[in-house]
Amino acid sequence: MVSEQDKIAKEQKAQIEELENSYSRLFHDRPRPGDAKAVIEDLINQCYIKETTYVGGCPDASDINEGCRKVFLHIAKMVRMEMSKFYLDGVIKLKEIQKAREI
Repeated sequence: MVSEQDKIAKEQKAQIEELENSYSRLFHDRPRPGDAKAVIEDLINQCYIKETTYVGGCPDASDINEGCRKVFLHIAKMVRMEMSKFYLDGVIKLKEIQKAREI
């Protein structure tokens, strides 16, 4: 009998494999519908687009994180991606954090 935890692990593995396939197809000139979106969404999550790059007490880690963000921003610029949504999301998140600190 397969446990719930095993089912979740199997599903996560399948999602990772599909994302790897999306990257591969996209960068080898044979993308399928949805591959570009999946890759961009992954890069948003990996490149600190919706969160701070700052690591308290560790400027080297902050610099590395900022480098990741810079690569994504370059890609976004080259494909003429509309970035205002990301900035708006970040401003809203920052205001929520500031409000929570006031409580």
